[in-house]
Amino acid sequence: ERKKNKRVAIIGAGPAGLSAAYYLLQKGYGCTIYDENEKPGGKLRCPECSKKLTAEVLDKEIAIIKLLGAEFAGQTKIDSASALENLRQRFDAVFVATGKLVPTNNKYLGLDANQNGLKINNAYQTNVQDVFAGGGAVSKRNIAVRSVAEGKKAAIAIDNFLSGRQVTGERKAFNNRIGKLLESE
Repeated sequence: ERKKNKRVAIIGAGPAGLSAAYYLLQKGYGCTIYDENEKPGGKLRCPECSKKLTAEVLDKEIAIIKLLGAEFAGQTKIDSASALENLRQRFDAVFVATGKLVPTNNKYLGLDANQNGLKINNAYQTNVQDVFAGGGAVSKRNIAVRSVAEGKKAAIAIDNFLSGRQVTGERKAFNNRIGKLLESE
C-alpha cells in the first residue's frame, strides 16, 4: 500500500505490539515502538520461550518489521499519564501493548482499568478514542499466540480509526450454513 501520513505509537515490543506494527506498516502507517528493554521481543525473550522460539528466529522476524519501516525506541519507559499524553500529541493513534500491568485506583497511564488490565471495547479502544490496547495489557492470560492475534485485530481497528471509518475492528465472516433441509421444508 501507499505510505499514509499517519503515525502510530506502540507501547510495548512484545507479541501484541510487534504484530500490530507489522500489520499497520503493511497498510502504510508509520510506527514507532517504545519498550523499556533494549531489545524488542518482550516475553518471547524469556528462557522458557527460547526452547520453542530461538532468539535467532525471533530476531529474523523482528528484522522483517524493521525492514517494513518500524522505528524502535528501546530503553524508553512510558509509565505515566503525562508520557502517554505526550505520545498522543505527537502521533495519530497509540496502541498500548505493555504486557501484564498493575493498575492503581482503576487507572493505568490515566486510562480506565480493572484488576485484569485496561478496559477496552470490542474494537480494542480504551476510554480515550485514539488510544487502543491489547495483549497482556487488557487480560491476565499470558499466551503469545493470542497476543499476536489481538495485535492484528487492534491494527485493523486502528486502521478504521485513522481512515475515518467507523471503528468496528475485524469483520466476522458471514455463516450462511443452514443445515440439511427436511423434505417438508
